[in-house]
Amino acid sequence: MPCLERHCWSVETQGGLSKSRIGRLRRCSHSKSCCISAADNIISRNYMNSESPCIELKYFHFLTAALLYERLHRNFEAGDYSGVVDLNFVSIGQKGKKKLVRGGYQYYFQSKNLRGTQIWRCSNKGVRCNASVTLNSALNTVIRESTTHTCKPNFSKNKIALAVDTLKEHCRTEWKPIPELYEACMKGLDSDSDSSENLEPPPFSSVKDACYAARKAVLNNSKLKFKNVQEVKFPEILTNKFLLYEGEGEHKIFIFGSPGCMKLIKKNDLYLADGTFKSVPNPFEQLFTVHVDIGSTREVTTIIPIFFCLLPNKKESTYTEVFRILKEKFQVSISFFKSDWETAIMNAVKTVYPDVKIKGCFFHFSNAIWKNAEKFEMTLDKQHRRIVRLTTNLALLPVEYVPESWLFIMNEAPDDTATANFVAYFQKQWMGKICANMWCCSQERHRTTNALEGWHYRLNIKIGKANLFSYVKFLKKEATFYAKRIKKNKVYTEPRKRRSKFIIKDAKISGYIEDLIKGKITPEECLKDLCRFK
Repeated sequence: MPCLERHCWSVETQGGLSKSRIGRLRRCSHSKSCCISAADNIISRNYMNSESPCIELKYFHFLTAALLYERLHRNFEAGDYSGVVDLNFVSIGQKGKKKLVRGGYQYYFQSKNLRGTQIWRCSNKGVRCNASVTLNSALNTVIRESTTHTCKPNFSKNKIALAVDTLKEHCRTEWKPIPELYEACMKGLDSDSDSSENLEPPPFSSVKDACYAARKAVLNNSKLKFKNVQEVKFPEILTNKFLLYEGEGEHKIFIFGSPGCMKLIKKNDLYLADGTFKSVPNPFEQLFTVHVDIGSTREVTTIIPIFFCLLPNKKESTYTEVFRILKEKFQVSISFFKSDWETAIMNAVKTVYPDVKIKGCFFHFSNAIWKNAEKFEMTLDKQHRRIVRLTTNLALLPVEYVPESWLFIMNEAPDDTATANFVAYFQKQWMGKICANMWCCSQERHRTTNALEGWHYRLNIKIGKANLFSYVKFLKKEATFYAKRIKKNKVYTEPRKRRSKFIIKDAKISGYIEDLIKGKITPEECLKDLCRFK
């Protein structure tokens, strides 16, 4: 029952001092003390019209305090009152029929009167309870309420019913996994329950069908989970102004992107691409994103994603199809391309864009060299580590200085088995299979794909293991975020400031390379200078 500490009531009278002329009680927004103060004010000052904030009606007659207090308490206990109140309804069944949840009881709709009012009957048919509640047509006002319940109130049952209804509403409005929403709602039910109540939340198996049905209805989609990519069908709420291309067949791909970012295509010839596998939901294997640089400087980095590709695998043929679609459907022209050292991606770009200049990531290049150096025991002492560091710094030199500098490194290297194995590896892998033009990054603003790796890392952290629709919704949110900041050929994205140590490092590297080109220092001296800092 509502308590005086939580609710208060104002009293309307129609004249006289008899109980029969005391008007009905109705809810107001003031506290108990305010209501009682209003009653005392009427009694003590004998006003015909009180200015108290609790008394909003025109005419009042003198009331005794005892009569008012008695009326307040009696109606609170009996629950026999009317007025505009907060009514709780829950939906049941696949058709979504409503039940009224009120005061420990549940009511079902029985009939509608000629005046538009509705009669709701107690749903406890086991004891043939005939109690009822009459509501107005808007279902927000109690006109009449019977107190002759033959059944006992069950507040715990009502709390559970409201919690389940809240769960279904979350399934309609939120896109998190339904088991996760279930845990959150049931946990809240446990925390809100009193120790005297025996609340047993319904098992997930008993409510999951209703939850999935609620989500399917709002998405207008027959399926929420898919076994293979052929079955995948996204709801219109996700594809509208976001889905750019949908493939066909058992290996079909989906390409997403915001139309607001398409204007950047004609202004950029440098593209960067990378994939992530960690958070991608089934039945897809990876998210492959294509990024562009929209005006990075030495101090700030402004690289944004414009294409989001959900791929069923990481085969070269799949990458080739992606870049073919970008070229034919969206007129993407790539002159310079940078990615990690995944051969399938590089070959696909070369197939679609024969004249493209492809560069690999300096970070991955260095990691590969150090990994193999450790394998060949080249990291055990300072002398061998110096040879490895000189080798990685070859990528910072202009490509025409690489052969001479590599000869210098081999002359500096000690004559032992470890060095021989390391030299053989480098010559076969980086001087034979992969030409120096692909790993030399001299005077380049973006030597690595770290910006892309960072974006994927943040994506995986934020979204975790989400379902497919939640995943695409998050991607759409990201695309919209960038699209809203691209206006009238000006980019209003917040640039990511680089750390000062990296800015200083780049300035020193540029200085050494300029001195080398101008002939102030030799390639050997340049390599030694580059080894002074990590």
